[in-house]
Amino acid sequence: QPGQPAQRISLPRRSLKDCLAEELRRLDPDEVFGEVITIGLPRTNLRSVRPSER
Repeated sequence: QPGQPAQRISLPRRSLKDCLAEELRRLDPDEVFGEVITIGLPRTNLRSVRPSER
């Protein structure tokens, strides 16, 4: 509050998952990536690629 000294407060540690989710919510749309996914990806022949065994 105005005129009051600064105070420290303890906040719980946030998980990496929560931090990343917050950052991703703040991103603007990526138009180039959108075009790659909607136009470029269907042009690939991914059916011939076998899934990773990880």
